[in-house]
Amino acid sequence: MKLYDVLELASEEITVLDKDCDIEVYFDGIIGQKEPIDKWTKAKLELAKLLDVFAISGWSVAVNLAEVIERKMPEIKKADFFLIECDIDDILSILMSILAGGVSDKWLTKFVEVLKRGEE
Repeated sequence: MKLYDVLELASEEITVLDKDCDIEVYFDGIIGQKEPIDKWTKAKLELAKLLDVFAISGWSVAVNLAEVIERKMPEIKKADFFLIECDIDDILSILMSILAGGVSDKWLTKFVEVLKRGEE
């Protein structure tokens, strides 16, 4: 099951935890969302389609977010998303800010596209 599948059943915000790392981010449920969905939301939903669910507890879901990012570290570094040299820990430390709107929809869309390459 993917995080996207959980979001399709939810109308509330879902707390998303990484199964291995201490990180907490938030995704909105899809039920009742107004159309048309903006580019930002589309990018987050595309990310949700990449994340495997490992546990569900109330409104919290544990997924493999760090694993998905770590698999693509060479591509992420090559795409030069960050102004400094980054490793997985650096990215995870700012991911909550990224997914809370700390980057443009264009940046997030490109980041998710890199994560999707070869996964479909």
